[in-house]
Amino acid sequence: MSSLKPYFRTKGELMKELGPLPRQAAFWEAGLHVQDITERNWAEEKLWESEERFRRVFQEGPIGMCIATPDFHFTKVNDAFCLMLGYSSRELALLTFKDITHPEHLNQDIESVNKLISGEIPVYRTEKRYLRKNGETIWAASTITVTKRPAGQVLFFLSFVEDITFRKQAEEALLESEQRYRLLVDSSLDGVLLTNPEGDVLSANPAACQILGYTEEEIRDLGRGGIVDTSDPNLPAALEERAKAGKFRGELTLIRKDGKKFPAEVSAAVFKDKDGQPRTSMIIRDITRRKWVVERLRKSEERYRTIIETIEDAYYEVDLAGNLTFFNDAFAKLFNTPRGELTGINFRQYTDAKNARMFFEAFNRVYQTGESARDIQTEVTIKPAGEKRNVLTSVSLIRDSSGKPSGFRGISRDITGLFRIQRALKESEEKYRTIIETIEDGYYETDLAGNLTYFNDSMVRIHEYPRAELIGMNNRQYTDAENARILFKAFNRVYRTGEPSRGTYYEIITKEGGRKNLEASVSLIRDLSGKPVGFRGIARDVSELRKTQKALQESEDRYRDLVESSRDLISIHDLNGRILWVNEEPIRILGFERDFLLKMNVRDLVTFEHKEEFNNYLATIKSQGIAKGLMTLQTAKGEKRVWEYHNTLRTEGVAEPIVRSIARDVTERIQAEIEVQDTLKKLRKAMNGTIQAMALTIETRDPYTAGHQQRVADLARAIAQEMNLSEEQVDALRMSGIVHDLGKIGIPAEILSKPVQLSEIEFKLIMSHPQLSYNILKDIDFPWPVAQIVLQHHERINGSGYPFGLYGKDILLEARILAVADVVEAIASHRPYRPAHGIDKALEEISTNKGILYDPEVVDACLSLFNQKGYILKKQSTWSSFSV
Repeated sequence: MSSLKPYFRTKGELMKELGPLPRQAAFWEAGLHVQDITERNWAEEKLWESEERFRRVFQEGPIGMCIATPDFHFTKVNDAFCLMLGYSSRELALLTFKDITHPEHLNQDIESVNKLISGEIPVYRTEKRYLRKNGETIWAASTITVTKRPAGQVLFFLSFVEDITFRKQAEEALLESEQRYRLLVDSSLDGVLLTNPEGDVLSANPAACQILGYTEEEIRDLGRGGIVDTSDPNLPAALEERAKAGKFRGELTLIRKDGKKFPAEVSAAVFKDKDGQPRTSMIIRDITRRKWVVERLRKSEERYRTIIETIEDAYYEVDLAGNLTFFNDAFAKLFNTPRGELTGINFRQYTDAKNARMFFEAFNRVYQTGESARDIQTEVTIKPAGEKRNVLTSVSLIRDSSGKPSGFRGISRDITGLFRIQRALKESEEKYRTIIETIEDGYYETDLAGNLTYFNDSMVRIHEYPRAELIGMNNRQYTDAENARILFKAFNRVYRTGEPSRGTYYEIITKEGGRKNLEASVSLIRDLSGKPVGFRGIARDVSELRKTQKALQESEDRYRDLVESSRDLISIHDLNGRILWVNEEPIRILGFERDFLLKMNVRDLVTFEHKEEFNNYLATIKSQGIAKGLMTLQTAKGEKRVWEYHNTLRTEGVAEPIVRSIARDVTERIQAEIEVQDTLKKLRKAMNGTIQAMALTIETRDPYTAGHQQRVADLARAIAQEMNLSEEQVDALRMSGIVHDLGKIGIPAEILSKPVQLSEIEFKLIMSHPQLSYNILKDIDFPWPVAQIVLQHHERINGSGYPFGLYGKDILLEARILAVADVVEAIASHRPYRPAHGIDKALEEISTNKGILYDPEVVDACLSLFNQKGYILKKQSTWSSFSV
């Protein structure tokens, strides 16, 4: 609105710039006359506020608004106008309304705008088509007003533009639907019945007569109760659902004229006819063949297995305040909340502030406009865990009998985890609406020569041709010669007899050269005089059915070959162990004939010492439904074979519970594992002997420290156990302690046993023993980092240790433990150059330097051993008990 500001500038604004004037002043010194203009200032302030409100309404309005100059160039457009046409405001500034108006409306617009300028009409309202930037055409309702100067010149045009494309499409679809609805029903491959609430049949289409075997008159005489099996257990629930929701869709059992019962997929809905009388529509599809194919396929892919998946949308109703008044089980399931806790709660209780505002705006928009809102994507909170879920919601208005709004209804679908919405939710505008909005089968109309004149989207999908190419195409263009003859005969028979043809099977060729099998119906189109003018019909793609039938046989063959050629024992037995079926493998290994095995019980094959284990197995499979483990069976020759089994209980789809067993002969594998364990024990024993020899070598050269390594190893292991370290770490410390001074083998014996304090050079030589130990041990393939632990056992956490001066956590935990154990044993024991200081002095040393030289946790564990658990250092070596 900034471009309009100069037209609305007032004297009050100028006075504001001069500053406040005394209200009671009568004159200025120059003789200036002064008036009280308070009221005028107030009016000008209100005018400014009005302009500001207009500016905000213009810019933020939900419908398109624009301002154009007298030569129809756009000077101001709002965001909604830009979004509607796909242009930016800068792009629109270079255009006029002529550039975006469909040519068919241009002359009418020019004529009406001239009348608006001349004053013949006060405002110009019209519905016309606009051209979007991407070339698409939209319908919009436009309201145009003109603002003029006092002299009559046009100042600017103000336009309000609302997108009504959807409404126009709906109106056109409604007209087409009314014309084709009866044609669809009459030529449908599905049976369609029209009944009243009492069950009287008012009409039946030809397909219903063919499915049930009656004439339409006979069906009317029988009524609904004469064709529905009243003993069907699904019937009460179906009637209840129809009574509650006004519609029902599911499977029911119907009865043909010959008395045979058959399964049918039934869709029923309650509505009112044009006279306001309640009626019920029933759409019937015979699913006998489909049920047979599905059942055979289910049994072949996995014996006795069945998977039923049901996806239900959540339906809800709320009052005008947003409180839940009605919802279905799917809604309660969506929110994981008992029905009693959901009734009466407000939408604000399961959304955050942002999403609650989105709900409110949607409800308010529906209330204000009366138009339904769809595809509202929001986030809800599932209590009590607080889980967040994304839902796609629709909202429509509920009116009472007087037409007054009384609440809202809608459908919500959980779309959490989806990459994008594949398909928009299509819902009924009224709860009991019965207009067929979609049909999966292809509907077509042709002229007498067989050229396509009309078809639905399903025909485009089935034939895989663009709509523009398919229109006008003859059936000879998408079939080969043989199938063209089939269609010609069917069409010709209908033309000659006037009777519809159903169940015509033929093959088409898609644009990409693929082939599909179709089942079609054909009926005659007549003009008002009764003269034949073309054909119409329904085409159904049955390629998948044909493929399924073929896959059924192939699957059965594969299943049989796979089972019979398997090297595993595959069998079935009952809950008492009686063998019902086996494949070839157990016959080969156990040495029994198939007929003999099928008379046996599994218990007869189990070895005597494992009879009780077999009883435990049966108890497990009965209680848990699954069991796995090892079982020893005897062959016909008395040989014992070990089988590893994995068995499951099957109760669904069978008359009596059975157990499916898959087992593998692991006798050789078990024997090999035993041999490997024996080999490992021998290797560990050999390694123990080697380590003992190495440790004894050190004690031979340093008799004064005899038993030191053993005692350090025992204490280090005890500390590790006190710290709850793993068995691997405990074993690593035990081994490292035994050989931690192995490097002293490279130190002269006279230095090791010197009875006086060592010189600096001698001590440095002693300090080299961790590195010498590492050099000896590094190439031995221990299962633990023994060489690194020994290398670091003289490191200290403050970096004062040797050989590398490592700090804190840079030192292995095992080395920090070995360091404390080494210090405690060394101080408590005798040395050549001093007597033993005793354990108290040793514990005082590690306590004093806890957190300085020694790891605090290690020190605490060591002190706990001696002070609370009575640990005592052994006085002499106990190599005979050493083990790894």
